[in-house]
Amino acid sequence: MKQHSIRHWITRWFIAILFLSMVISAVANLYEAYSSTMQSGREWASLCAYDMRNLLDHQWSLEELSGSAESEEYMNARRITQNLCRNYEMDYIYVYTVDPEKAVRYYYLCVSNDPEKDCELQEYALSEGDRVDLMPGEKAILAGSDEMQEEVLHNWFGNEVTWIVPYYDTEGVLRAMIGMDYSLTRLRQEILECFLSDIIPFMISLSVGFLILLLLVRRRIVNMKR
Repeated sequence: MKQHSIRHWITRWFIAILFLSMVISAVANLYEAYSSTMQSGREWASLCAYDMRNLLDHQWSLEELSGSAESEEYMNARRITQNLCRNYEMDYIYVYTVDPEKAVRYYYLCVSNDPEKDCELQEYALSEGDRVDLMPGEKAILAGSDEMQEEVLHNWFGNEVTWIVPYYDTEGVLRAMIGMDYSLTRLRQEILECFLSDIIPFMISLSVGFLILLLLVRRRIVNMKR
């Protein structure tokens, strides 16, 4: 009777320890999946921003982009930017400036990876600007930061992770900002897939290991009582 009680006590403790180990492992793996996915997104955004800066330095000028929306230069810039959108899997890429006193954004260029949204976006980008609450990242850039800023937005564009980088001219004067939006829904899906691909094999291995150890301990107790 005592031996039977000890075996049950050990089994309960093994189950408790296994459950606690799984919870700790799941939290650690989820954090790792989130960190690695976000880091990958930042790297893609940095590469996209690098290409956009090169285009603004060597192929386009802000004056050309702020000219006629029907001009060949403007249409060519939109086609190239849309290709970048597809290559870097961004939902939106836009070049704009901010009037900090009026808190108004003015867009030089704004494209979407989605053809339907791109038409609506084109009308919005060509408007006279809208009064908005500036994002913390925009305020940081206006204050002199040259680092990429990260925001999470929920608006009529969708639920997006937004990366913003400053664009300086050769004299170091802030001329514009480059924004890049990535779907928050898709990002969460990528985090979940990364998490599951890591945690499922680990959980199976952990469970099998604990089961084998439990059986060995229970057998050892039985052998000791004989």
